[in-house]
Amino acid sequence: MTDSFPRTPPPGGNRPPFDPARITRARLLAYLSPQRFSFAVTVLSGIGAGLAPLALLSGWSFLLTAVWGTSPMMESLLPDWPRPLAYAALGALLPALMLVRGGLVALHRQGLFQAGHQILHGLRSDLFANLMRQSTGFYQPAKTGELIQLLFHQTRLVQSGATRLLDAATLQATSVLGIVGFLLLRDWGYAVGSLLLLCAALPLVRSFRERTRQTAATEEADTAAHVRATQEVLGGIRLVKTLARERSEQERFLRADLRTLAHAAQGHRATALTAPLLASLAVVGLAAGLVYAKLTAMSPAQFLVLNTALAALCPPLRALSQTRSQLEPMLTACAKVFEFIDRKPEVCDAEDATPLQQPRGEIILSGVRFAYPEAPQDALRDCSAIFRPGRVHALAGWPGSGKSTLLSLILRFHDPRDGSISLDGTDLRQITQDSLRNHITVVNQDLFLFRDTIRNNILYGRPNASEDEVIAAAQRASAHEFILDLPGGYDAVVGEPGCILSGGRQQRIALARAFLRQAPILLLDDTYFSLDPESEQKIEAAIDELCRGKTVIAIPHRLSSLLKADEIFVLDAGQIVDSGRHEELLARCEVYRQLCERHFRAPDLATPATMATL
Repeated sequence: MTDSFPRTPPPGGNRPPFDPARITRARLLAYLSPQRFSFAVTVLSGIGAGLAPLALLSGWSFLLTAVWGTSPMMESLLPDWPRPLAYAALGALLPALMLVRGGLVALHRQGLFQAGHQILHGLRSDLFANLMRQSTGFYQPAKTGELIQLLFHQTRLVQSGATRLLDAATLQATSVLGIVGFLLLRDWGYAVGSLLLLCAALPLVRSFRERTRQTAATEEADTAAHVRATQEVLGGIRLVKTLARERSEQERFLRADLRTLAHAAQGHRATALTAPLLASLAVVGLAAGLVYAKLTAMSPAQFLVLNTALAALCPPLRALSQTRSQLEPMLTACAKVFEFIDRKPEVCDAEDATPLQQPRGEIILSGVRFAYPEAPQDALRDCSAIFRPGRVHALAGWPGSGKSTLLSLILRFHDPRDGSISLDGTDLRQITQDSLRNHITVVNQDLFLFRDTIRNNILYGRPNASEDEVIAAAQRASAHEFILDLPGGYDAVVGEPGCILSGGRQQRIALARAFLRQAPILLLDDTYFSLDPESEQKIEAAIDELCRGKTVIAIPHRLSSLLKADEIFVLDAGQIVDSGRHEELLARCEVYRQLCERHFRAPDLATPATMATL
């Protein structure tokens, strides 16, 4: 297998335009290259099984000729054998040949199964790997259903189509060629007449195939839209129930489902009509064959052999005709799968990027400008700032001023359009993404715990941590005691009965994960809200400890957070308009003063129960 069609595109490289006739075949075969021997056995066993009918038909012809007439060949091969014994020997030969063919077919089918799963595994691995390489802007809730369908349904279509294509190119095609050759050798007139009847039906079969291709593309588009709409409804089920829209959503679901099924039925009707068409042709051919046999004085043995060959020709012909129609969904799926595999991430590591080694944590923004794709205006404009190690920095501004965007740029979820962001004097674009993020801890309100044990959820921050380190992290996050009270303790599975966690407990597990990570840079975004006072106090104490000695950049949503910040950066319409301590900014920055008056609680209204610190 050559390397001209690698499974995944090289870094920074561009693959030539998708060509179903050439590139698809080569790229699918590339997934089978690790199992060349198994693939060769599959091909050879398919060819052998396809040629086996030749031996069976020859033996059948020999036996019929011997039974219904004289057979010079039999007399020469078995001159001294009694006639009944000779017939028995020939009769036993046919089952033996059938067993051999059955063994070859079984070997071929097993090889097809392995080849199909090799392709399926390779496609899903490449898809998921490229999915993990995509930037966060790619992951929109509306795309989740499409991605799940692509990862599981479309790859299954490719697997099914690829195995059918391989089966058609080996066993079925060899069977057709062998049987047609046998017919031509036995009686070319009979064979030509039968083949002409088949050729006459090709335009009709072709029209069915084109209709199947068109409906396959429409069905896939409808299914993707149906999955996306259903996911939106399930994701917003609280809103649906609150507004009593269950019946209307059910009606909309049924309409979309019926529309999808209607398009699927059109394609299946075209496919289903192909088999009856071929069966009708076989009946016409049989009637014409009887007339031909009468006119040519064909012997009964010869007529029976030829019709046996025609009967043996129908299954592989039917399989080939169905394969063509079934390949259309495969080609559509291939186009989607390979298009995504070739998709280049928005943010890529530079060729000369180096891993980050034990950073101090000084982050410098120099004239940073950034705009989201197709956005009418910049999200950040000419932003410059210095975030120093061991200090707590707060980002203050109205919603949409660019605070979360700034954190995303520090994480390299996006790259600036202009300017630069450096860590300890090195541009982030010269640092590998994995090593950069391994030195950053993010704690925000978008809590996420996997449906796994509490231990594994904490270990997600640093998988190689020891059991003692996990327990120590949970203790520092004030989570150890309630974890021990759960059925199963650290082995309790989140979300299962007995382990339904409140918001405060989920946040403490997330904080334990952050403690375990031991990263020098900490990004905070409204780490707790709507909690009871006891939970707030425990989380407040845990976060105070987590911030010690780190470069902290926070987006506070309470005045108490601003009061404890060493430096506050005020953002307005994507620009850093001022920076300093709380008292300094109140005295000189009108934007900050209005923000404190309208968005945060006034200092004299703050109480211990409502105060929450970074």
